[in-house]
Formats: sequence, structure tokens, C-alpha cells
Amino acid sequence: MFVMLDKKKQQWLALGLFMLLLLFVALLTVVPLIGHYVATANEIEKLKFRLERYTDKITSHDSVVEQVNTIKTQLDAAVIFSQKTSIPLAQAELQQRIQKMISASKAELNSTQNIAPKAIGDLTRYGVNVRFAARMQDLLDILHTIESTKPYMMIETIKILSVRGERNLRTGKIEPVDKVHVSIDVFSYLPDTES
Repeated sequence: MFVMLDKKKQQWLALGLFMLLLLFVALLTVVPLIGHYVATANEIEKLKFRLERYTDKITSHDSVVEQVNTIKTQLDAAVIFSQKTSIPLAQAELQQRIQKMISASKAELNSTQNIAPKAIGDLTRYGVNVRFAARMQDLLDILHTIESTKPYMMIETIKILSVRGERNLRTGKIEPVDKVHVSIDVFSYLPDTES
């Protein structure tokens, strides 16, 4: 059952079908292009953001390096760590400093012994065990000097043993003696030279 249309209606129908075909082709080609454009625009925005971040990092690099160098200079000036380049040299220096402190206070040095170094992060902890006999006031002076000089030293362990008093021959009583035997572990730190 074909319906015959007159020539004018056929032309309008052909024109309508042609427009519908053009619209269909446009939708098939333009919509994916628009989608691709939007995705590409989003990717460009992400890349611009990353570029800005990297540019900020690059421009701040010189500032960060300068700050690190300033901090290193301040640490060196503060003399927090020994200026020696190796653990044996630093331990020898530590022993000498403690021996001088003890002899300056007129205490009696019995022995010094190195304590095995131990790595702690970017630092190496090294120490000396020192044994001496001193009067109480001299002991206080030694402890104060150890903990207040630079490069810094820290007392980790201290053992104090009293000396037995002497017997008074006239009274027969034991009289106290102002003397103690002391054993201390003194530690200091040396930064890793490879850092």
C-alpha cells in the first residue's frame, strides 16, 4: 500500500530525510569530538597544575639549599658536635677532655675506657667510661663542667659508691670521709660525614 504523494510533498519529505541524515552524521562525528575536546581540556588543566607545582619546587630549590647551608653553618658555629672526622679521634678527644676536667678538680682518675660506638639515624653515638675518686664538691664541679661544655657531652649512667670512713684512734668511732668512687658513662655524637 503505497501512498502516492504529490511532487511538492515528495520534495519536502526528501529534504526532511536529508536533514535527518545530516543531523545523524553530525551527531556521530561532533559528539565524540566534543567529548574528546572536553577530556583533552581537562588533561591540559591537570598538566598545567603539575607544571606549576614543579616550577614552584624548582624555584624554591635554591632557597632550600641556602637554608640547609645556613643551618649547617649555624650547627658548626654552635659546636654541638666534635670537629673530628672519625670515631677513634673523637673518642680520644673525649677522653682527653674528661681527663683534664678531672685533674683540674684535683680528683683521682682511676681509668678510662672507650664504649663501642652506635649508629643512631644520621649520628653516631660514642662514649667513654670513666672511673675516679673525688670529694663531693669536686664531683659536683666535674658533673657541671661535663654537661655545660661544648662540644656537648651527656652523662648517661653514673654510679657513686661511698668510701668507708676511717676509725678515729682516740674515740674508736668511724668518722665519715668526704670522698666517693664514681663510675660514669659519658657520651657524645658525631654526624655521619657521608650525609
